[in-house]
Amino acid sequence: CPDSAEPITASMPHAHFVRGLTPVTVLVEEASYRWAAPGNGLSAVPAAREAFVGLWLGLERPNHTEAGHLDMATRQSLTVSWLILLLGCGERPPRSEAVAITDSAGIEVVYSRRPRWASDEVWAIGEVPERSIGVVAGPEPYQFYRVGHAGLLPGGGVWVVHSFRPPEFRIYDGSGEFVRSIGGEGEGPGEFRGLSEGWLAKDGTLVAYDANLDRISRFSLDGHLIDSRPVEISPPLTLEDRVSRPRWFDRFGDGSLLGQPSDQLPERTGRARAEFAFTRLALGTLTYDTVSLALGPEWIVTVRDEGSLPEVSLVEFTSMSIAVAYDSTAFVSDNRDFWVEEVGPGGRVLRRFGRASEAGPVTRQDLEDYGTERLASAQDENQRRLIEQRLRDMAFADSWPAHGTRMLIDAEGNLWVSLRSSTHSDVLIWSVFDSRGVWLGDVPTPGQLRITEIHSHAVVGVWRDDLDVQTVRVYELRKPSVRERIGEQES
Repeated sequence: CPDSAEPITASMPHAHFVRGLTPVTVLVEEASYRWAAPGNGLSAVPAAREAFVGLWLGLERPNHTEAGHLDMATRQSLTVSWLILLLGCGERPPRSEAVAITDSAGIEVVYSRRPRWASDEVWAIGEVPERSIGVVAGPEPYQFYRVGHAGLLPGGGVWVVHSFRPPEFRIYDGSGEFVRSIGGEGEGPGEFRGLSEGWLAKDGTLVAYDANLDRISRFSLDGHLIDSRPVEISPPLTLEDRVSRPRWFDRFGDGSLLGQPSDQLPERTGRARAEFAFTRLALGTLTYDTVSLALGPEWIVTVRDEGSLPEVSLVEFTSMSIAVAYDSTAFVSDNRDFWVEEVGPGGRVLRRFGRASEAGPVTRQDLEDYGTERLASAQDENQRRLIEQRLRDMAFADSWPAHGTRMLIDAEGNLWVSLRSSTHSDVLIWSVFDSRGVWLGDVPTPGQLRITEIHSHAVVGVWRDDLDVQTVRVYELRKPSVRERIGEQES
């Protein structure tokens, strides 16, 4: 820490400077805490820690006079000789250097050069699950063939969307014991030909979407069918649209659905990608509108003979647009760079935010590594030759996608964006952005866990073992508290 006799104050939202290793005077202002004292040290203090100190000392925000100065009757000034126990001499950069917030045509743009979390603030997933539901062999309610979604109930139980064999909701109590199933195979009321998606609504009802029947059904948690209605979209889809009819994959806070075309093939031959639109379906009126235009994956389309069906092959490492619904807005990224747009009703862009990314061109070494990984999976010589032939026929993207193919919103409104990983990676890393769009940091999760829900202190997901057996697991989400970090520093 540099020496200086001059006092320093700062009032940035996420990092404040403190000078002095001897008694420190703490002043409280409306927008932030200010720390100032003569001395010989300079420390950067995370916002969460300073907030804790302020609460610990019983500080209250003072009133301001009309002239904009502190009302002296409410200004509190405290001298704390032991405050150094709470302050580490760190090198954390000011937020003004780490995050740039600008305005472009009325759209807030937030760019993070580095994560906001300090090393002792990073969230982590528990090493072992707190609960695990599922068996290789045993009673049917504990065997999973295709889990579409799993989540937590308000009382601590677990609900599961089991897509088929049989298609149904399954309810488990807080200890993982089976309670009941809801639905089943069929076309009658409350039955499914395929349980494509399921959600737990704010009112505590289960909402099911059956893509095969184009039907939305609602159930109470005790298994009672509330209503069931076909999704007859207005205006009606054209014949061409019906071939690639929307796949409704997420749900807004008001119950409307977020969807995209089932097929995203380009209309021309050669190397090309299709443009499509994420759409929003209002269930009350069964009308839909465009959320955002998007880019599908890159394909190679070949027509061998006139009149024959085209042959299509996916370009390896291709990027494609992804989206997730939250409350009244959607978050969309085309994955060509690490930027996300928050889109409101009517397709209006409200905010654009992103982070520094290391995505770059696909190199020859990348292709060699990919080929080596694929060949290592061969079970015998015949399979090896088949993989070699496929590798020779493959087309590869020129650049890597900026991130992975999944985005999730946690219970506190933070956006989690998966990073790129190899197919058999043991770890999947997520970049977490707060509700303002500031990059908080990265959280590693097990590569075999497909996360379906993120709560304040728990993560729910579907685990696939090496034999492709599925289990539903609940892990602790550890968020170091200010008290824990202070204790570590004191020790």
